[in-house]
Amino acid sequence: MRRTRSPEERAFYETEALRGGRSVRQLERQMGSQLCTRTLLSKDKRAMLEKGAVAQPGDTVTPEAAIKDPYVLKFLDLKDEYSESDLEEALIYRLEDFLPELDGDFTFVGRQP
Repeated sequence: MRRTRSPEERAFYETEALRGGRSVRQLERQMGSQLCTRTLLSKDKRAMLEKGAVAQPGDTVTPEAAIKDPYVLKFLDLKDEYSESDLEEALIYRLEDFLPELDGDFTFVGRQP
């Protein structure tokens, strides 16, 4: 959403995302194709919005692609190379900082035995 030029344009894309349940990729495609500007210039605004709602092949995200999304772990202050146990220890130590990085999709249940 940082690529929007005005608060009005941002509000348009936010409304479209919420109204249509758009995925991030759909929203990026709409922004890249300037759906907001094209809709404002269009005589048939409803048809433009319906056309923008049609999913494209590149809009879907496979489970493999979702797993590949990187997590930024700079706040752990680990060196360039570290072991899994070092990572685990640093994460548990900084758990309160780490969970917001995961967008609230995870919870801490307990340590490994």
